[in-house]
Amino acid sequence: MKTLWKSLVVCMLAALTALALAACGSSGSGGGSGSGGNGGGSAPAGNSPNEQTQTIGNSDVGHVTIPASWVEFDDVDVDDDAGIIQYCGDPSTIITLSAGPASNAGDLTGFNSASEKIANVIYADMVDEVGEENVEGASVTLAGQQAYQVYGAYPDGTFLVNWVLEDSAGNVHFVSAEGTADTIEEAVGYVEGSYTFN
Repeated sequence: MKTLWKSLVVCMLAALTALALAACGSSGSGGGSGSGGNGGGSAPAGNSPNEQTQTIGNSDVGHVTIPASWVEFDDVDVDDDAGIIQYCGDPSTIITLSAGPASNAGDLTGFNSASEKIANVIYADMVDEVGEENVEGASVTLAGQQAYQVYGAYPDGTFLVNWVLEDSAGNVHFVSAEGTADTIEEAVGYVEGSYTFN
């Protein structure tokens, strides 16, 4: 039986790669789960100093500051009750936030943490999709915590960067940035420059 995390990861990867264009193209005009903009405040890495921004997310999944022009969308392949928040800047540039209890990762034999196990599942799924030569993994710092980063390139020119990390309350957070060669660095900058748990 699949764990909740394995199902969530598979749904998220499928959603991010297969329906990004349709989801963002049919989205509304923002709002929803976002927690408001920071207006003229200092912009995080990836945002120009004069760019209007908004902070998206919530206390469950964390927060990221992105341009105010980005819009929220509901992916038709992701259960509304899953607690996943996704925003896009254009049809191919997407940031996703999600979280759940570390206990959902199941048996951790052979792993140091739930986040390490989930990152390994993501890595294996991406290798199955695009081949091992197109996927990398690293241990990085995000929001002041150790994070497992899994990133790769898809044949259609899409790049996907995932971070998996745990907070002090025992929750595993999944953050991803997706984009093209022209936009992925900026999307990653939004996450690395502004992601917080609260």
